[in-house]
Order: sequence, then C-alpha cells, then structure tokens
Amino acid sequence: MWSRFPGILAIGVACLVLSACGGGGDHKTSPAPTSVTIVSGNGQSGTVGTELPAALTVRITDSGSRPVGGATVSWAVTAGGGTVTPTVATTDTGGTASTRWTLGATAGANRATATVVGIPVVVFEATATAAVTASVTVTSPV
Repeated sequence: MWSRFPGILAIGVACLVLSACGGGGDHKTSPAPTSVTIVSGNGQSGTVGTELPAALTVRITDSGSRPVGGATVSWAVTAGGGTVTPTVATTDTGGTASTRWTLGATAGANRATATVVGIPVVVFEATATAAVTASVTVTSPV
C-alpha cells in the first residue's frame, strides 16, 4: 500500500494544480481599451445652471474596434463650472457609458471630459446662455 502512495500523491497534486488554474480551458480576458469616441451630447447649448437635454455618451473600443464592456470612464467639468452626474461610470456590453451635465452659472463656453486610463481624453463642449428675464413697465396716462 505504501508503495502506491507517491503515485497517488502526485496525481492528487496534479488535480489540485489543474483545478486552481481552471483546468487549462479556453480563458477569455477582457480586451484592453484603446480608443474612446464621442457618441452623443457634444455641441449642446442650454440656459446657465440647467441640465443639458442629451446625456454625454462615449464608446470604448479595443484595437479591433470591438466594444469594451466593464471599462471605467471618469467624467469631469473642466471649464465653465457646473457638474456631471455620475463622475465615474462603467461601460456596458456595447462599450458605452454616459453622464448628465448641468451647466455652470456663467454664460459662455463650458467644457467636460471623459477619461479612460491609458487613452487620450475626449472633450465635450457646450454653450451656456443667459437666462431670459422679462420685464413689463406699466405707465398710466397723465
């Protein structure tokens, strides 16, 4: 019986090693993001302090132009003030991620960016217009 022990032990260790590494089957790794492009939301305009009508949306792809799901996109306002919500988003299976942009309080150019580590940043631009204030003057005849 003890003469079989080294062989049984070797088989047991081999089984443990194979199960620990998944049995050597077909492993899929997430493709590395290589490109970020604007899908929608660029070039909008709105009243100062309001949320733009269309979400800012980007698409992340790999070197074969295939969508990359699960990539982290960081959003930031870089000019004009305002906010983006959320500030961090994860791409869906189609490689897209979105955020909502509320313009700053000053009329003029606004800018927001989408950043994925290792890929050049993309820039969204929008124009904030002053709120229209109407006034009425009533005079009475003299």
